[in-house]
Amino acid sequence: MADDTRSRLLEAAIDAIDAGGEAAVSVETIAKAAGVSAPTIYNHFRNREALVAEAQAQRFDRQLGRDFERSEEHTSE
Repeated sequence: MADDTRSRLLEAAIDAIDAGGEAAVSVETIAKAAGVSAPTIYNHFRNREALVAEAQAQRFDRQLGRDFERSEEHTSE
């Protein structure tokens, strides 16, 4: 359950960053989008900045994966 909550929080943060940049990430907004109370975020992340950092890292990893997949498609042609 804790992993699921953490995942939902990260997904909500990633969606907020994608939509409006890091400034769009507020504890209240992310908690509401993830369906939890604002204090729940602090059970999973030290603070807002830690949440943003982890969300950005996951965004980077996803983009890197997409870029790699595209490069693999082009090299196999």
